[in-house]
Amino acid sequence: MSAASRRLCRRSFLTGALGVLAAACTPAADSASSALVQPRTGQPLTVALPNSDLAVGQNRFVLALLDAENNPIPNAPNTLRFYLIRGSTAELKGETNARYYRIGPGDRGIYVARTEFGAAGNWGVEVLARLPNGQEQTSRVAFVVAEKSKTPALGSRPPASRQPIVPQKPLEKLCTARPPDPLHDLTVADALAAGKPALIMLGSPGFCSSATCGPNLEHILAARQRLGDRLSWIHIEIYQDAQPPNLAPVVSEWNLPSEPWIFLINAQGQIVEKFEGGVAPEELNPALERLLAA
Repeated sequence: MSAASRRLCRRSFLTGALGVLAAACTPAADSASSALVQPRTGQPLTVALPNSDLAVGQNRFVLALLDAENNPIPNAPNTLRFYLIRGSTAELKGETNARYYRIGPGDRGIYVARTEFGAAGNWGVEVLARLPNGQEQTSRVAFVVAEKSKTPALGSRPPASRQPIVPQKPLEKLCTARPPDPLHDLTVADALAAGKPALIMLGSPGFCSSATCGPNLEHILAARQRLGDRLSWIHIEIYQDAQPPNLAPVVSEWNLPSEPWIFLINAQGQIVEKFEGGVAPEELNPALERLLAA
């Protein structure tokens, strides 16, 4: 990209993004580190950002692409350009592509990019995508990057939670999945003490507003069938006695701003990967193989 093109791109980004940015910085957005963009009917390309915990360092950046009727756009070739916004200027900080993963029936899916943010503050992403009709469209969205992650950070040790397990409570009081899953017989504290890798899912399949908890759990159970006891497998509901509205202590212990979350813990008790929201087997399984190979 030439210097002139880069300057033009910055100006056009600011024109389209600062209004969204202002909304993202209002008190109503304090509970999330990124702007949750509402779809806008009529736009040929709308970008929605579901991340609630973007922070300085490495991030799993998730987005959805929607067409003029708010239908998901699958498998669109794309380029993401990330800008750090200071006042009335936007500085290009990185460029990458996002991979599409199908996470539900039909064309329901997400785009995922691995990116690093070097500074806290106001950021923006410009998405250039080729639509199924061959047209190339651009959309820009602003978001906020925090100095530190709300949830336990990569490289840190997770809270040594001692959540209720079987037989302390009946399985129906520990799990909203139907049938209940068998991942409720080990506390996080005991898993950390065991000195082997672990997968921990926090989410409520029976009440999950994003409808991704159930599919995530299915992927985890399939991975468990394949990998067996090489890992410790834990599922923790976010509601006490698996029933809203009272949140379980684990929500505050892990400082969860959303659900579901999946954390991968190495044998040394450090978090090496975390996934917010939906995750496809094509993304989860390679991460588990890397965990076991480390």
